[in-house]
Order: sequence, then C-alpha cells, then structure tokens
Amino acid sequence: MNLLIKKQNKIKLLLFTFLISFIYRSTLYYFQIFDTWGLTDDSLEYINIAKSIKDFGIIGENGEPGMNRTPGYPFFIYFSFLFSENLNSIIFTQFFIDSLSCVLIMDIASGLKISNKLKYFLSFLLISCLYTTIYSGMIMTETLYCFLITLSFWIIFKNHNKKEFFFDLPYYNLIFLSFVYAAIIYVRPIFSLILLITFIIFFCIDLFNSKNFNLKIISKYFIISSMVLIFLSPWILRNNIVFKKYYELPNNDIITPIGFKSNINKWKVMYNKNYQKFVKSYNEPLLILNPIEKPKVYKTVYDGENKDIDEAFRLLQKIPDIRYGVSNYPIKYPEEMNNKFLEISEKRYRHSPSLYFTAPLSRIAKILFAPRISSFYKNKSGFNSNKITFIFYTIYNLIYTLPSIILCAYGIIFFKKYRYNKIFLYSFSLIIGHLYVYTSWVPLTQSRYLIPMFPILSLLSIIFFNKLSLNVNKYFK
Repeated sequence: MNLLIKKQNKIKLLLFTFLISFIYRSTLYYFQIFDTWGLTDDSLEYINIAKSIKDFGIIGENGEPGMNRTPGYPFFIYFSFLFSENLNSIIFTQFFIDSLSCVLIMDIASGLKISNKLKYFLSFLLISCLYTTIYSGMIMTETLYCFLITLSFWIIFKNHNKKEFFFDLPYYNLIFLSFVYAAIIYVRPIFSLILLITFIIFFCIDLFNSKNFNLKIISKYFIISSMVLIFLSPWILRNNIVFKKYYELPNNDIITPIGFKSNINKWKVMYNKNYQKFVKSYNEPLLILNPIEKPKVYKTVYDGENKDIDEAFRLLQKIPDIRYGVSNYPIKYPEEMNNKFLEISEKRYRHSPSLYFTAPLSRIAKILFAPRISSFYKNKSGFNSNKITFIFYTIYNLIYTLPSIILCAYGIIFFKKYRYNKIFLYSFSLIIGHLYVYTSWVPLTQSRYLIPMFPILSLLSIIFFNKLSLNVNKYFK
C-alpha cells in the first residue's frame, strides 16, 4: 500500500512539474517578459534549412546542399512546422521538450535518498530557471541540446543502483543511448569532443573499479562507440560524396567529417591557430563582438600592446572578402598577420608569465559564474549593467552553479569514496568536457554555453543541500 501511495505521489509531482513548467514558460513568453525571445543571428539559417528540407528534400538553404549546419536542429524545426509553419510552433514545441527535461531530472531524483522537501525545491529550481526558460523561447539549439543531454543522463541512471558500471544496460537501451548521443552531435557537433572526454573518464573509472580485467565492460564501450559512428555515418558519407573537392584541399582547417566549422569568412578566423593563441593570452573580461575587429574590452600587459593589436587587426581586415564573404574554402592568411598575432601572445606571456594560469582560469570562472545578463536583454550585459542588476543575476546564477561546483570539488578530494557514485561522475565528466571545449578548444568563451547543463546542475545542487543537511543534523545530534 505504501509503495502504491509513493508511486501516486511521484506521478503527481512529475505531472505538476511538467504542467507548471510549460505554463510558466508560456506565461513569460505571452507577456513578453524580457526582450530576447524569438529570432537570433543564427535563427534564419536554421529556419531556411528546415524549409529546404520541406520543399526540396535537401539539407541546405534554398535547395542547395550545405553542411555549414548539422541537420539535427533544422529537422526539429521541420517537424514543429507540421503543426504550424510559424515561430510560435517552434517555440511552444521547445517549451514542451524543456518541460520534459525537468520531468526527466525529477524522475532521476525520485530514485535518490533525498527528502521530500528538497525534491519539491528541485522541482522549483527546474521550473523557474530563467536561463533554460529564456532559451526555450529562442530559435537556437540550446533547448534541444539540453533535452538530449538530459535524456542520455536519464537512460543511464534510471534505476542506477542496479548497474555495475556506466553502460551496464540492456542492449536495446544501449542502442537507444547511442542514437541519443549521435542526435546530440547532429544538433551541436562540438559534443563529439565532449563525448570523447566523457568516454575516456568513464572507461578509466570503470576499469579502475573493476577488480579483474572485465571483458563485459570493454565490449559495451566498443558497442556504444560503434553504434554512435554507425548513426553518424549517413551524414559523414553524404558530406564526403557531395563536398568531396573541399575535403581534398590541402591545409583545410575549417572542415571536419561532420561538416564545416564555418563557411562565413569572418568566423573562420576563430580557428586560426595564432589568432587563438592571441585570444587565449588574455584574462577575462575580454569582449570581442566581431572576430575581425579588435576587442572592445581587454587589459594590456606591455608597452606598445595597443599599437600591436591595431596593426594585427589592420592586416586581418586587408584579407579579401574577410568582412562579408561566404565560401567553403579556407582563408589564406598573410604570413605577416600570422606572425603579428603570434608576436602579441608571446610578448604577453613573456611580460606576464602568470597568464599561463590566470587566463584559462578566468575563462572557466566566466562560464561558471558570469551573471549571463545578455540572455535577457538585447542591449545589456555584465559590461554595461548597473550594480544592482549585476549583483542580482550573479547571486541568482550562483544558486545553480556554486553548490554543484562545491560538490564536484568535494568528490574530487574524496574520490576514493565517490568513485562509485555514477551520478556525480557522469555530471562531473560532462562539466569537465564543456569547460574544456568552451574555454580552450573554442577560446572565445561565452557564458551561455553552460546553460544546457543547468537541469543537471540543479540536481547536483539538491544533492549538495541534502548532504549538507544530513551532516548538520548529524553534528547537532
């Protein structure tokens, strides 16, 4: 009887979480709270690809094959157009799946030894999260990316206590999980690197925890890796056939098996190695609004640095078609420009060697703790907001990130104790992957890149508060 009551209460809480989450997002959108809903700079390209799929059956814009964008999000828009071919159809579909993300996290929490009060608090954190809410109302990949990551989390940890290692799943679940991982890469290709980092961490921990050489563990990792590649292979083969000539170009630094990093000339600069070294040598705050224009906010460390920066960007802007050009070809950078960006970074490190440590740490701090004000206001950010707004959103952001980071740090310190806690380890691996990719592999760090992790961060925060309350109660007994 008690089990039946618990099950009914669980269903009520999950249903409550979904309905209130959907109503909350719809209400904020209806009354246009905040002013960043709807279209962004990238939205029209996604919509045009979706329309090309619908009208021509071709992944690209206006019936022309393309691979500047992977097809995951355009297909999502295409399916949302089956209800109605307008922006509201996309946005309300995103409200639906964002609410499902909340439910999946609540379902995982229902299997953990967490007090009912904290479960309701978790529901509140998930429902009311302004960051996931505002992005679910934008035509951007964040919401779908967040849902698929959360879904992968749910597949692994549903009844997680019965599992011996991360991928100790029935084969049909393993295939489904492989499909979800491939779908995430189809939505945001950079996840392929995050997944590789995660798999390496998982594999090492699983083998470390196994008393003997475990063929079962190795076979499951082989199966899931192979299945992910199989699900990605149609897109990879299509790219190699349709865009064969671009893959054969020498020194092509903008093409990968799953598509172009960018076909917009000014954004290709981000992948120039010496330009990246230049960016990585700066502590945050660093504000670059346009990659071919000098930073708006930065701090110099040697005499004449401003002059060097002006010269480097002058040389960069002299490249033909760099400002408005679009092509599938790599840019030929002048040697003088390459040397100038390299010279600046070398001078900076020479005059301030501490930048080797402080610069990457500042980018990590930015992605974790920045107030993310620009998510809500088109013309505001942490650079031009008043102190009250800055402090409010900084504190609000800390509710989600700080307890999670403390819990992760605690787990690292007491790793021997926590190495069997798969929820902690999976979350930690995903966080590490996102931090590396968006602070080192892509050094132009934007604080929004961590927002898809907020449902998982909410769960970590509740686990932290639960452990804190248990330790406090134990201390005062």
